[in-house]
Amino acid sequence: MSKLLCVALVSFAVWGCAASYAVDRQLALADCQAVGIGERDPQFATCMQAQIQGRREMQLEHAYENAKHIVPNEMMTRHADVTF
Repeated sequence: MSKLLCVALVSFAVWGCAASYAVDRQLALADCQAVGIGERDPQFATCMQAQIQGRREMQLEHAYENAKHIVPNEMMTRHADVTF
């Protein structure tokens, strides 16, 4: 039973990564085509990589900003040895 659960968990993880890459690639393709760079252009690979990297950086920045607000400020307490 535990092996089945482990296999299912790994399958979902792999599927999630593959889906994310497919979405990134599809959006990057649309962005490159929006600026006039098609699949036959020599700059296509560079444009795709730049668009995918930019999207991933933006996702990381959003995740960081959202994670900062997990603990409300009123629940954060200062150390007892700090005096003001």
